[in-house]
Amino acid sequence: MDGLIQLWPELRWTEVLDIVLVSLLAAALLVWLRSTQAGFVAIGLLVFAAVYVAARALDLTLLTGLFEGSLAVFLIIVVVIFQQELRQLFERVAAWVLRRPPPAPPVRGSLDSIVECLSNLSRARIGALLVIPGDDPLDRHVDGGILADAILSRPLLESLFDPSSPGHDGAVVLQDSRISHFGVHLPLSQDFEQLDDRGTRHSAALGLAERCDATCLVVSEETGHISVVRDGHLRTLERVAELKPLLSAIWTSRHASDVGQSLLEVLRAHWTDAALAGAVVGGLWFFFSAGSVMVDRSLDVPVEVVNLPDDLKLRSVEPSHVSLSFRGERRSFYRSAGSRVVVVLDGAITALGRRTFQIRASDVRHPPRLELLQVEPPSVRLSLASAGGGSGGPE
Repeated sequence: MDGLIQLWPELRWTEVLDIVLVSLLAAALLVWLRSTQAGFVAIGLLVFAAVYVAARALDLTLLTGLFEGSLAVFLIIVVVIFQQELRQLFERVAAWVLRRPPPAPPVRGSLDSIVECLSNLSRARIGALLVIPGDDPLDRHVDGGILADAILSRPLLESLFDPSSPGHDGAVVLQDSRISHFGVHLPLSQDFEQLDDRGTRHSAALGLAERCDATCLVVSEETGHISVVRDGHLRTLERVAELKPLLSAIWTSRHASDVGQSLLEVLRAHWTDAALAGAVVGGLWFFFSAGSVMVDRSLDVPVEVVNLPDDLKLRSVEPSHVSLSFRGERRSFYRSAGSRVVVVLDGAITALGRRTFQIRASDVRHPPRLELLQVEPPSVRLSLASAGGGSGGPE
């Protein structure tokens, strides 16, 4: 049906900006969902959201009402399930907005002190747990501990992890090139697949790395192996020689990220998420935002005559097509793109000699949700003939 709908209306710059900003937020949400521990739950929630959107699109009133009626319960469920993740997300947003000047990378002696200390503890199979904070605040995740605020050195670190030290079972927290606290207690992880048969130190390190962007270094009492825990992932080093370049890379990447990673680099790293988010948001905007705009459309439609008496036949209708003006939401025109709009006249009363018909709204067959505004011309005239070949009466 020509002219029934323009699939892509002209966009204003504010609408383009709206789509771009929402797409960026959606892409960030996708990246966050991939990293969350409740990823499968998030996928299930997205499936329900897709069903709701489809129900709205198809005008499934009962299903749409069920979803909208349980929206409050749904939001409570989301908050309960993602309580920890949402709190972490808001903290990271706040840390990004209130970003402090980037910390200076540690001096070479500090890095060497850490590597030498952990190497010695590994050989002696003395357990240790070291925390290197990131941008996220640690206060909410840690408990206890003793303030040290001391210059970082290998002898001091080794003395803090000595089995006779009162803070031996806790974690030592660094801050730049200083020892901030020792004997700190960390939250435990429930990721038993990664923990396998590892002990409490590994569980505490993984628990903290799941909740913030800190890096934890663990020395196992049983095996002497050194593990690096970051971004919710636990990696055990095969050789002690791997520790120094790994720590250098972590500090370098942290410093670079604090200096500021361009938006283009972020989008390039997650281009699939950005493309998917853009496509989904663009489709939703077209259907729900642009589609809700009230528009007027004029259609040229045919005139049909039904229920003619058996002794009459139709020769012509003048005019054979009329122009109908409709008003409705743009999406209503889109949905009815394949529907047939026609004027249907009841020819039964032609037996009484009637040949001119005023077109009424009830004579127009059109999709629902479209309001008929005007018919031009408002009437048509029928030319009839006798079914036996004679004249059908006055025309």
